[in-house]
Amino acid sequence: MINTFPTIISFTALKPGDILLFRSLTHPDWFQHIILATQRLVCQQKQGHYDSTHVAICVGYDTENIPIIAHTTAEYKREPITALFKRCSGDRAFLVFRPSHQPWAMKLAEIAGDQPANHQLQWSYAKALSVFLHRSLRKPTLVSTPYTQSSLSTGTFCSNFVIECMQQATYALQANYPYLRYGLSIRAASTPRALEHHLSIEHSDYEQLCYPGLNAYQKLCDEIEKQLARIKHRSDLPSQLKHARILAAYQLSLKNREQKADTQAFFDLLNQILPELIPNTGGGWSTPHSYKTVRNLIGTMGLFTNNFPIFAVVPRPSTITQQPPYARLP
Repeated sequence: MINTFPTIISFTALKPGDILLFRSLTHPDWFQHIILATQRLVCQQKQGHYDSTHVAICVGYDTENIPIIAHTTAEYKREPITALFKRCSGDRAFLVFRPSHQPWAMKLAEIAGDQPANHQLQWSYAKALSVFLHRSLRKPTLVSTPYTQSSLSTGTFCSNFVIECMQQATYALQANYPYLRYGLSIRAASTPRALEHHLSIEHSDYEQLCYPGLNAYQKLCDEIEKQLARIKHRSDLPSQLKHARILAAYQLSLKNREQKADTQAFFDLLNQILPELIPNTGGGWSTPHSYKTVRNLIGTMGLFTNNFPIFAVVPRPSTITQQPPYARLP
């Protein structure tokens, strides 16, 4: 059982070469629904998550020190990450895989951020959909990919673009750094879930971080209050006892809230609430609705572990940095 979460960071703490895996939109469009459903039903990469639906690379900063990302949507874009947030109704959680080898990270950012060379890249629905028909996708066995000095595919999609940039960076540096372990063993045309599985399992050379979105603590409080209101209306004794335990844990967390930093308060609330949500009041035939709902909420923030249930939550030290008011975490 895994009981640690990724380190929480602000999006302003991104560095060139960081690989970003974005969570699905709060209200997915039709094509995101296809990606979610297919990654959930077809892909078997256990350490990747079906609701990682978009991939990008941090390539630098603008004049206001806002991180710039390179990615493919309808076309190749090199833009401040805040521009993507605006298109996503103001916010979007994402995972970060940060390379430990700085020359490789800078080469990756250079290749991905080369707008004159990449401006002709176009997002291809046909190529994206064809990925799900490939036999290798349905098995967790990874497929070797040779490294060649070639241009990026003009018909592409988000994870295809990122993987090809990673291949190019490895090819460019392998003569000077033969010990590099950033070589990929998956096809360039792979899903975001397959890429996440690869970065999580195949390499120890990435630090895993997470940006959970704005107001994460308040969102968690709101969901707990909804579950308290729902359970309160049930008259059976097990439900009443469960309501009392959840309420006591929640009130204790609120009482200590002002004495703690935002990140620590978030994890402390999870520590206190999750054990109280796990007991089943419906005969033990299914996972409690309150537990599944809160678990799914923190999953949408990218704050998940690969194995549930969680009985104890131990956060890694936070690296949240100073940020402008509109980007402040709860």
